[in-house]
Amino acid sequence: MNKTKRIMRWALERKLVLTLLVVLVLQLIQPVVVCADTVTTQSESVKHNDEQPTQETGTSATEESTPEGAENKEQETTVPPALTDNWLAYQQKIVGEEQPQRGEKEWRNFLTLNGYDWVEGELRSRTDSSYRDNLSSLVGVLDTMTSYADPFLRAETVFVDTSYGSSTIGWRQSNGNSELGWYAKRDSGGKLLWCIQPGVPLNWGANAGYAVVNNNQAAYIKSSLVAYWGWETQQSIVNAFYTERLIQEVVTGITTSGIYDYAGKASQAGYDAFKKNTMAKVNQFYVLPSFANQTVELIPGETKTLTDTNGSLSYYKMTTNSANVTVQQTGNTVKLTASPNSKDLGYIQFQYHIDPSYIGASLVYTAPWLQNVLRARAGDPKQTILNIKVKKNADVVVEHRDKYDNRLLQTKTESKAIGSTYSYTPTNPLTIGSETYVPTSLTPVTGVVQTGGNKVVLYYDLQRTLTVSHVDKITNQLIVDKEKVTKRRGEAYRFTPRTDLKKGNTPYRPLTTDPVTGTIGATNLEITFYYELPYATVGLERLEIDTAKADKGLPFRLQVTQEWLYDPTLLGDEELPVRVTLTDRDTKTVVYEQDYALQDLPKTIKGTIPTDFLVKEQRHNYEARIQVGNEEDILVTALQLDTDGYTSSEKELVVAAEEGQVQYKNVVRTARTYGKDMELYYETLNLDVPKLAPQKTGYGFSYTLKPTYTNDLGQTATVGFSLNAPESLLDSFLEYEKKEGKVSVPLEKEGRSYVLPNVWVEKTTGNLFSNAQVETHDPRIKQEVKNGGRKFYVPIWQDLGVYPVEVETTEPIGVHEISVLIEDRLSIEAYMFGTYASSTIQQDEIVLVPIDSKQPFHYQRPNNFTEADLAWFAESK
Repeated sequence: MNKTKRIMRWALERKLVLTLLVVLVLQLIQPVVVCADTVTTQSESVKHNDEQPTQETGTSATEESTPEGAENKEQETTVPPALTDNWLAYQQKIVGEEQPQRGEKEWRNFLTLNGYDWVEGELRSRTDSSYRDNLSSLVGVLDTMTSYADPFLRAETVFVDTSYGSSTIGWRQSNGNSELGWYAKRDSGGKLLWCIQPGVPLNWGANAGYAVVNNNQAAYIKSSLVAYWGWETQQSIVNAFYTERLIQEVVTGITTSGIYDYAGKASQAGYDAFKKNTMAKVNQFYVLPSFANQTVELIPGETKTLTDTNGSLSYYKMTTNSANVTVQQTGNTVKLTASPNSKDLGYIQFQYHIDPSYIGASLVYTAPWLQNVLRARAGDPKQTILNIKVKKNADVVVEHRDKYDNRLLQTKTESKAIGSTYSYTPTNPLTIGSETYVPTSLTPVTGVVQTGGNKVVLYYDLQRTLTVSHVDKITNQLIVDKEKVTKRRGEAYRFTPRTDLKKGNTPYRPLTTDPVTGTIGATNLEITFYYELPYATVGLERLEIDTAKADKGLPFRLQVTQEWLYDPTLLGDEELPVRVTLTDRDTKTVVYEQDYALQDLPKTIKGTIPTDFLVKEQRHNYEARIQVGNEEDILVTALQLDTDGYTSSEKELVVAAEEGQVQYKNVVRTARTYGKDMELYYETLNLDVPKLAPQKTGYGFSYTLKPTYTNDLGQTATVGFSLNAPESLLDSFLEYEKKEGKVSVPLEKEGRSYVLPNVWVEKTTGNLFSNAQVETHDPRIKQEVKNGGRKFYVPIWQDLGVYPVEVETTEPIGVHEISVLIEDRLSIEAYMFGTYASSTIQQDEIVLVPIDSKQPFHYQRPNNFTEADLAWFAESK
């Protein structure tokens, strides 16, 4: 009865499915492509995208991916070990070529009617997509038709994630499969799964009925590494697509070609480069570092660098360091450094470096009729070791040897830690038998203990003394203390007279320059060198030349230094000649020469450069030299000394009053001390010049000069000035010097200033008189006189115009005997008494107008006329 019910239920379901199939065939509507077969035109791709069904969540397929970091932590799904063998046998039964033949025609027809084929033991979609929306219902029918349903073992679900993929990527595979559109597969925890059956379809959204089993076959381990390096470490949609292609190739041997992307992101060239780079990293998993399992010997402080020629070390990291050495790993090299704290024996363990979260078993998700997928994980990472041996101690041999014949005198051996430092100081003295040895050096011999060959040799000499004396031949006295030098037996020696011996600043002269040479023997040696000093030293210390007129000669002073180094009485009556010269270096002319005996040489030589070699305003350089007859008897310490010599310029300084100032500066002495720069001493003259202002006739002007003269030698200068004007400007009875149409008015010194002489003005007449004339009661004085001050008065009736006025020095000033001429102009622009016809009536002081005595006032009497004035006026008519 139960069997009959099952048959009836199956028939009813089959009829229902066939009915639905007929409706679908009549509608003849293509399924939406998600992971389609090869499409020949881009327009079809657009059509498929427009018709693509959505998942139950309502999210449509898109190229934008959900960030992988937001995925849920993966849930490990494994098949119980007790079921593994049965399940593998079951898979061999339902998936392989040995499919049950009972009812095969019936379910194959069923697949054909629903748009599928059974090819080489795998389900294939007859549309252009391996993603279908009716596959879940078909699988349920197929399970019923073939009696393969087993809900206990097939409890896992695989999801097609339309939010992480691309509808524009297409490709072909070597098994004939051709698709357009790729999307990720995920487990219930959201982790990526990888298709390992190219072309086998999946349903949109959830695909239930999967069983999970551990699979540690080599192909799946390798595929897991492909997933790690291809996608886990560089996540993107394109890299996920490339990774699935490469995993399928590793698992099945089916290759991918002709990759294209309407969006321009994926390509065959991109995949080829991806494959090359990824497999390069994957293949390193199978290659151990070239120094794996080797033994490295080190000593404390030593560093060795190992390079992995296999290029695998960069994929490993150190996990164990039992040798306690310093490890520096960079790329494919590792640098090892031992220390005193390192262990004698140990090892370093390296482990293939992979993210800990990726370590686990590779799982294969399988289901009849559906695409098998791989959950990639790496199993236990591969490990390798490097053995370490640290040698810590070594012997140090200390030998004491005779340097002369290298004979071993004494030896000692000590054990020290390798890498530690040692220091050995020679024994001083070292007595061997009756002989005493002295070390050639007291400097400790230090070093670092090596693994072998640690030998220290300390050398000694059988000491002998060589004494060198330096003696003054004249006094037979030691110049310096005796020099004692220790030399080893058989050692050659060579000594020469010293050239650095001095008495004060005077060097000794060795009587011979020949060296003394020989070989040290069994006895001590003594060598004596003899020297002499000059009798005296002489030198030029300072040269001074004063400025003077060329016709008087230039005075000079030459200071000389001398020092007797031996008692002068040793000379007896012998004289040591010395010559002093002064040469004009500009003309190469000797202008002074004098011979002396050293005993009579003065400390200061005074002289005058003759006038024959001088002209006005000359500057020449003069060099003093000292010469001796015998340089061995007299040492010249300062041979030559030079300085400049100036003659007076005797210059006339012509200055226009408008310039307002006279300035002059020149050298009055030069000097040079030996070894120093030339010294210059100056005189200066500064004079402010006033400018004459325009004025009227009958008035006077003041004139003041304040010269300033300075001299670095403290000398003074006589200064005098006179004012020179046209003789026509001289008024009345003033008795000034007249010459060549000019009158010369001497300026008088008043304090530091030079001013015009004081004058007196006679009342009524306006006549001018000097102080002397007033004091002597000059008979020409008729009226009372009034002090007119220090002024120069212009005559009342002088013609208008511009008159030249000069002020000049009355005698040369200073060492350079300069004279000054100041040129000015006196402009007389108006009259004191003008007439109505005057051209300057507006500027004239008083205007004279003729008056008719009969009618003096045409209009009215002036306001300032008094009754007395009127009376006088009436009387004067």
